[in-house]
Order: sequence, then structure tokens, then C-alpha cells
Amino acid sequence: MQELRGELAGFLGDPEHGVCVLRGAREQLPFVYRLLHGSEASSTDVFLSFPHPFTTAEAYVEVITERIEASERAAHGAAPALARDCPGAAAQLKSALERARELLPRGRDTPRLVVILCPLEVVDERAYTELVRGLSDPGGVPPWFRRLRIFVHAAGEPWPLPRFVRTLHFDLSSAALAKSAAMEAEDPSLPRQQRAQALLEAAMLDVGHRRFEPAQRRLDALYGEAQALKSPVLAALALSGLGDIERIEKRSAPAIEWYERALVPASDAEAPIVLLMITRHLADLYFAMGRVVDAEVFFDGAQQLARMIPEPETQATSLLGRGLAQQRRGAAPEVWAASFLAAAEVARDNDRDQLVAELRPHLQASRNHGLPAALRRSIDAVLGGGHGLERR
Repeated sequence: MQELRGELAGFLGDPEHGVCVLRGAREQLPFVYRLLHGSEASSTDVFLSFPHPFTTAEAYVEVITERIEASERAAHGAAPALARDCPGAAAQLKSALERARELLPRGRDTPRLVVILCPLEVVDERAYTELVRGLSDPGGVPPWFRRLRIFVHAAGEPWPLPRFVRTLHFDLSSAALAKSAAMEAEDPSLPRQQRAQALLEAAMLDVGHRRFEPAQRRLDALYGEAQALKSPVLAALALSGLGDIERIEKRSAPAIEWYERALVPASDAEAPIVLLMITRHLADLYFAMGRVVDAEVFFDGAQQLARMIPEPETQATSLLGRGLAQQRRGAAPEVWAASFLAAAEVARDNDRDQLVAELRPHLQASRNHGLPAALRRSIDAVLGGGHGLERR
């Protein structure tokens, strides 16, 4: 991971190349995005990421065009629409990227535009390859991409590349990641914070592959590093990782102990995603153990955190969990019915169709419990007359 991080940074700082062709498994691209987003956090450059599914070149380029138009409106108010009459998707893409680049200030040491054109799902690989090949036509450096850095992905056969395009191979398989993380964690030449981060990555890979003994050793070591570094985030992740081991091994009581310990540093760190993860694990465990009052409190806390982040699916499932806990503790029907209704509305408004189907029986059953008229009308409106949840 460290080597890939360095190679990505090297391309971004390289004045000789404007396009980087990433060669590796598509399912590993989320790791590449994570590294690039890490670079974005410490860079003055402006990053635009497009992990959106690729169905056709025209549809993918339209997503990019609409995003750039929205950015221009946000920066300058009303702005003319980008032309849609370019001769082909590649020409339209070049035009859109050139327009985006012109939104940035000019001059020496001004930000560049970094564009990541790496869809995580590709329906037509040939069409995607033709589109990205259109960005690297042979010849000199094309004027349309100055002050641009572009990442594309290639899964097929290599093609001839002009001098301004470079190739970067990556292997983020679990074996390669584990080896890299273990080496980084033990490299005394690296900063302590970086070694601790590598220790976390190695431990999480161990947990994911059920190598619990080395995972526990690494998480114990990580907790010690977190205390030395005064890092509540790392402390919370180390403690919750130990909880994950117990939870996976079906040992609920010790899992709860670790997660409860992790709550304090997670709260101190002001890291809502970490806090959400721990809170939701506790809610699920409390519910499974019959501690429904605690489960209700933690499901409610999880849905509030998820709403703030936002994480709509976690928000909806947490509202469902809150309703089930309220139902099990014997709360009034209008209490748990309101939770089910709120969950259904979040699921519906965020296109979570599978969750919508799961919630429908809960809503239908709640109608038989003498609910207040206003609540019953709201549920009936959402149920939509028996044809699924209607979108408002």
C-alpha cells in the first residue's frame, strides 16, 4: 500500500505525464480511490471522482458533464449549459474537462484539476476502453488537458501510449496487502503514525480472513501505539477490532465489553463513522441478548449518527431496529409503528428497494393495532394501496 501511495503521489507531481492508466483488478479500485482521497486531503489540487457505473459511454460522460455544470453553477451562479453536440463521447468528455479546468484560477502554483475516471462497475468494457483511449491519442501533448491530471483504468490488452501517458500497475489482493502492511508496520524508517496505520490495516486483513491470533496481537500492539500517539481514533479502532473478533466468534458478552470500552475514545475522536460502527454493533448485540431497553437507546443513537453522516441504509435499518426493540419491550403500538414508518420513508426516499420490501409487513401489521388516525393515514399513504411504497 505504501508503494502504491508513493507511485500515485509521484504521478500527481510529475510534470511529464497528464494521464495515468491504472492496471489491476477492478474490484480493487476502491482501495485506489481511498489512497487518492487521502492525497486530496493534503493537496491544494481539486479532485473530481467518477466511480459511477459505466453502462454506455454517452451515459457516463453525461454524468460527468452534469457534475461539472453543477460545480459551475455553485461557483458562478447561472452558467450556460455545456454543448452536447460534440462528435462522439470522447470529444464531449474532453470538452467537459476543459470547461471544468477553466473554473480554477490561473497562474503559477495554482491548483490543478485531478479527475478519476474509474467506474467501479462496467457493463461494456470495450466501450469504456474506447472512451479512455480517446483521451490518449498519439501525438504531442494536447492543449485541452494542460493543468489536468487524469486517472483511467484498463482491464484489457495494452495499447500504444503517447509520451504524456504513463501506466501504473497495482496489486491489492489480500495476500499483497497483508504482506505490504506487515512490512510497513515493522519498518523503523517510517513515521510512527504511518507504522500504526499499517498495523491497523494488517490487523483488519487478519480479522477478515479469520486469522484471529495474529489479529489480536496486532490490535493489542495498536492500542499501545494509539496511547503513545495520543490518537483516540486508533484507540477506538483497536478496541472495536478486538470486539469484532469476539462478535465473529459468537461470544457476545466479551464483544460488548470491548465495544463499550471503544465508545469513549470514539466519542473523544469526533469520528462519526467510527462511532456509528461501534454504536450499531452494540445495538445489535444488546437486542440479541434481550437487553431491549439498551438496544432501543443505541439503535436510536445509530440512526441519528447515520442521518448526520449521511448513511441512509444504516439509518433505515437502525430505525427498524429501534421499532423492533420498542415492540419487544411492550411500548405502545403508536411508538413502534412510528419507528417503522420513519424507516420506510428513509428507505423509499433513498431507493433501498430490498429494505422497502422488508419493512412492508411491519407497516401492514401495525395498522391492526388501533393507531391514532393521523399515524394510520401516514402509513396508508406510504403503503400506497398495496402496490409497494409510493414515492412522494
